[in-house]
Amino acid sequence: MKIRLSVILVFLFILGLIAFIEWQAPFPDPDSFYHAKMALIIRDQGFIHTFPWFSETYLADQYIDPHLLYHILLIPFVSLLDPLVGMKVLAVVFGMIAFFALYKVLQKIGAKHPEFLTLGAALSINFLHRMTFPRALSLSVAFFVVLLWFMISQKRWLLFFTAMLFTWLYYGWPIAIVALGAVVIADFVSAKLQEQKFVWVNHLKTSAFFLGGVLAGLVLNPYFPENILFVVSQALKIGFLNAHNMPVGTEWNSISFFYFMALNYVPIILFVFVFALFLPALSKIRFSLKRNELVALFSTLLLAGFFMIMTFKSQRYVEYAIPFIVLFTGALSIYSWPFFLKEIWPGLRLWLFDSRIRFVGLLAILLFVFSFHTQKEVFAIIGNDTYYQASQYEEVAVWLKTNLNPGDRVFTNVWDFSSVLFYLNDSQYYLVGLDPRFFYDTDPARYQAWEDLITGKDINLLTGVCDTFASKAVVVDKRIKTIFEDNIRSSSDFKKIMENDWVAVFVPL
Repeated sequence: MKIRLSVILVFLFILGLIAFIEWQAPFPDPDSFYHAKMALIIRDQGFIHTFPWFSETYLADQYIDPHLLYHILLIPFVSLLDPLVGMKVLAVVFGMIAFFALYKVLQKIGAKHPEFLTLGAALSINFLHRMTFPRALSLSVAFFVVLLWFMISQKRWLLFFTAMLFTWLYYGWPIAIVALGAVVIADFVSAKLQEQKFVWVNHLKTSAFFLGGVLAGLVLNPYFPENILFVVSQALKIGFLNAHNMPVGTEWNSISFFYFMALNYVPIILFVFVFALFLPALSKIRFSLKRNELVALFSTLLLAGFFMIMTFKSQRYVEYAIPFIVLFTGALSIYSWPFFLKEIWPGLRLWLFDSRIRFVGLLAILLFVFSFHTQKEVFAIIGNDTYYQASQYEEVAVWLKTNLNPGDRVFTNVWDFSSVLFYLNDSQYYLVGLDPRFFYDTDPARYQAWEDLITGKDINLLTGVCDTFASKAVVVDKRIKTIFEDNIRSSSDFKKIMENDWVAVFVPL
């Protein structure tokens, strides 16, 4: 099969973008350190069922690995290379798989010039940023868009095995049920528009294969049946409900409409352009409407709308919103592109090639805008000063390992950076990590005591570091300025041992 030069150039460009970002940027969140460590633990110890390192969470007594497949895939990369380098190499591989999956599904639904639509997705600052995370995010996007195509085309056995692998890969697998519902609705609408019969039995069979794959992934799992309860806690409580207004990672925060547009204007402009041609195309050109094309059109419309709403609630859903906006644009292009070629391109071509100066000038402007946007996109990602590096915590981790006994508790004033300390030093235990809900769900009263301590509601609560949480040392993350840091610095009950630009270590006297 002959591959167009434009496809090769687009994917080389995307590869260059992802590789440059991985090479330049530190880790965008501390979870990456946890994933690297878990791959090493599975390699050396097999599947673990307790996680004492985050001692105040329910994971301490009953650990579930919701990214099981991801950690297994990580093992050769963290074994053959430095673990953190291996994380980044695999992030490049998974990022490219995500963009290739998007391209192939665009191609399958009949989108015109799918490579340029894929490029449009890569020029979304939000989406590219998420696809470069050294986590399972990019591979989950690849699985999701492929699952959608298998649902539309009713490739049931492929759907079964992909659903099973998706369940092993990522705890957010319930979102695929939304895709299943969207395909059913889209086929029902398409059947009505074409005055054809809607066959419920086909969708029941497809649903059975999909749900069978999910069930197989859940049951054929070393963490069954606790893995099901974990999904309820993590996906529903944190992702959808966030009951009790728990602190969460910034990716779960909302995003304003204007900020979303500013970060994702390239795929939005592509959508607006294609949609502007869609309506006149329907009135001027005769199309032979194919059932699968209509199903793809309506299902991607529903999913783009759903994930847009979810993105304004929690910006992490942008990793699904952008691909489905692009897929919907591709489904529209089936009708818009012939209209463009017939009604607009002849006149535009005459105007464009009538003057060499005009053509060269327009090309120069486009190249400048493209280069400017790309530079802005890359530096918006790699220039983030909230990123994490192992070197920021290495000195602290060495001191803890050298001066404390194995199993001693370390108090932290922020829940997230414990993952970095855990990666560097697994000799000591930390109170909380990955998500504060794991702490809250274990013991709400103790969680509240910890929160009152770190927010400095009462300076006398500093005694809780030793009395309530039996901690032998305190590590203060200085990225987030809190009253707790001021209180412990001014307290005569604690002594500062060491400090750098990011963290400080105190011990009780």
